[in-house]
Amino acid sequence: FARVTPFQDGTFGVVDYPYIDGVGNLGKWGLLDEHGNLTIPVAYRGIQEIGSSTYGVEEYKREDALFGTVDKQGKIIIPLKYEVLVGAIWSHKYGHVILRLPNGKVGMMNLDGSAAIPFQFDGFGDEYDHCIVAWVGKKKILIDKTGKRISAQQYDKIWGDDEDHIIGRRDDVDYHISPTGQELGK
Repeated sequence: FARVTPFQDGTFGVVDYPYIDGVGNLGKWGLLDEHGNLTIPVAYRGIQEIGSSTYGVEEYKREDALFGTVDKQGKIIIPLKYEVLVGAIWSHKYGHVILRLPNGKVGMMNLDGSAAIPFQFDGFGDEYDHCIVAWVGKKKILIDKTGKRISAQQYDKIWGDDEDHIIGRRDDVDYHISPTGQELGK
């Protein structure tokens, strides 16, 4: 193999030759188990560990990269039909994958392939234990873990250190927001 990349679960991502680092990566990736056996064939344009025995993989169809997930034996869990979200493909802490459909709508799927949040948003921001920042057009709202809107207001920006300190800015005024979406004051 031209390159071997260790993963935290003891497996190794491997790439065949030729390998060109960076944007021009022409190699194909696969997976070696902890004993050195090839369990996922060297067939993907990329592979990344995203959960316990779950791996994000990508392949190219024409010019577009398509993403999905496979298990340790190479069985497809989430079909390779989704586009990548720059900077937020995998959400390790909460056990799901953030994906975008070709129509631009964003949603989340659990690592077992079941739907977590419907593909109806334009993007996602910060994620807290009980709520997630979602984009609707250029505005931000809070949703729960099923995708149900919990904030009555839309904001220009939402941020916070943790869900006890969420701030929403609307019309140049900052509001404290509870994890249930209620405004607690300015």
